[in-house]
Amino acid sequence: MKQNRCRKAGITSRHVPLPADTTSGQLVGTLGDLSADPTPR
Repeated sequence: MKQNRCRKAGITSRHVPLPADTTSGQLVGTLGDLSADPTPR
């Protein structure tokens, strides 16, 4: 639902599914990867 609203508003969004047992270290790593990626999707 949020992705559809972003698309309609012209905002680029990305869904990154994470398992329930994701550690804080894994989450920080994923956020770092997303922050370092200059490619809009």
